[in-house]
Amino acid sequence: MKARTTRIWATLAVFGGFIVDMAYGHALNLGPIRADLGFVCLMVAGLFVGASTGAVLGLALGILQASYGSVYAGSVMVSRTSVGWGVGVLEEHLFRDSAYVAVALTFAGTLFCELTFYACAPQADVRAFAIASLRTACGNGLLALPVYLALRRVMARNTDEVDYSR
Repeated sequence: MKARTTRIWATLAVFGGFIVDMAYGHALNLGPIRADLGFVCLMVAGLFVGASTGAVLGLALGILQASYGSVYAGSVMVSRTSVGWGVGVLEEHLFRDSAYVAVALTFAGTLFCELTFYACAPQADVRAFAIASLRTACGNGLLALPVYLALRRVMARNTDEVDYSR
């Protein structure tokens, strides 16, 4: 796929995911499990773009999420940027275009992002933070598959490199 088109779709996905999450995020709850659609879009879009674009998208998402109401703005931006960069590095050097990888990476990336956030801004109640982080990781993992399938379908229309025989 052309790099510019991929970046545009990835940016639209991350910003759109953030907007939908802020507008309808309360409806994305499944009992105590809460998904973060903007973060899921960042993780999945990172599988289609490189490390530098992933880092820029992570920083943009971190700025948006921090401006929405986080007291710990710097740690939110650092955690999102590092995860976006890490997924981009994995895309460049190891693998891409796998639904299994998207789900597993979103789950693991959410836990990594939460641990990075905790390292920058330790919380008072470690147990409550760990339970909330695990619930968010489960919600993000569940939401990763439909987001991956939607992004793959949209991005595959603009490329000649996709093998449609699968």
